[in-house]
Amino acid sequence: WTFSAGSKYNSLQVLVNKNLSHGFEIRGAYTWSKTTTAGADSVYASPIDAYNGSMMRGYAGQDVGHLFVLSYVWDLPGFRNSVPVTRLLLSGWTLSGITSFQSGNPLNVTIAPNRSGTASTSQRPNVNGPVAQADTVQSWFDITAFSLPAAGTYGNLGYDRAARGPGIQNYDMGIHKQFPVGERVKLDFRTEWFNVLNHPNYGNVGLVFNTSTFGKVTSARDARIGQVALKLIW
Repeated sequence: WTFSAGSKYNSLQVLVNKNLSHGFEIRGAYTWSKTTTAGADSVYASPIDAYNGSMMRGYAGQDVGHLFVLSYVWDLPGFRNSVPVTRLLLSGWTLSGITSFQSGNPLNVTIAPNRSGTASTSQRPNVNGPVAQADTVQSWFDITAFSLPAAGTYGNLGYDRAARGPGIQNYDMGIHKQFPVGERVKLDFRTEWFNVLNHPNYGNVGLVFNTSTFGKVTSARDARIGQVALKLIW
């Protein structure tokens, strides 16, 4: 008997691009997709129930239903006809950035005890109805919707079918300008900010049933990070 793994990916992809004109360039990309698997995200995965391969079928761990990315470059206008000092300080700035929105990945809830009495690993609980999502740190999804299966049985929860994890909402931005220092020398100033709005982007969620972290957010992605650089060009 051989368990055969595989995956499928289907998507709608849209790209909108405005080439550089009047000092402004913008590009937007959107992907609506679905990725399913019959191998629990690994070609080496063993089936939980050797007589029911459907228990290994579900959303792939990397499945992202919606992904939108917007990038832009803008040569800020103004002050080019001002007095020399004002023109030096306030003109010639370039603003650039990348904004991204991504829906969360599917979550695979498991149980710690060996309820089936077999050697199968990553066994799953029963799900007793629709799983509501509160999307809060202390209660990302409704943990009361799950229960332990009866001894000697497998849970009825499908693979990666429990809920969706935290998505991503991120804004990166940079500002750049070159200051002339004589005829051949330039001072290049650049500042870049990642997650400039300091929007909280949560990471992992506790997925082992009946543990202290079950259903709770246990990590977060980076908060705002900024850097400033000066470079002398001659």
